[in-house]
Amino acid sequence: MNNLQKTLIKKDLLFSCKLAPIFLICAAAISVYGSAFACGVFARPQVTLSTAVIVAVLVYLSAICYLEDNPETEGFLDALPIVKCSRVFSRYAVMLLLVIAALAIAAAAFVIAGGGLAFGDVMWVCAITLALYSMFLYVFFQADLQTAQYVPATVLLAGAVAMKARIFAVFALPAGYGYAALPAAVIVFAVCAKRSAKV
Repeated sequence: MNNLQKTLIKKDLLFSCKLAPIFLICAAAISVYGSAFACGVFARPQVTLSTAVIVAVLVYLSAICYLEDNPETEGFLDALPIVKCSRVFSRYAVMLLLVIAALAIAAAAFVIAGGGLAFGDVMWVCAITLALYSMFLYVFFQADLQTAQYVPATVLLAGAVAMKARIFAVFALPAGYGYAALPAAVIVFAVCAKRSAKV
């Protein structure tokens, strides 16, 4: 990673830094609720941590993308001596940092609040959110932010429907397979980043 890409990453994180407290609150509060107060399916680490990370990252990443989601800003960025692939790869790097930070905060809050957590559960949540936001950015670069927001919204809605239908009551992702899911998510991340850079 060169200095230009590091500068682009810093720009993305700093331009929306006012949202950092909301990011922290979403990641921690949802996990504390799931660990200390919830019962049934929402007390499960995979469900609670996935919800916390998806919501926390959505708040911050959407704000970052919103700043560039208009023709004037896009035209200005295209006029700069920065190749598009550098902008794309730096945005994927920012997303990765946000996922890792949100997951670390959420996992710590879950454990501190008294929840039991297996490392395989953390790997599942990391794999799910990494793949989800890789597709979010791919759709963003292909279309726009409004369309991209359907990706996490659809996942959250599907999760809510599954809870209502009690599918989660008899189904859980085996913690041991989380280690295999993460490399698959990394492949999704790499493919989406590469294809986004060609748009």
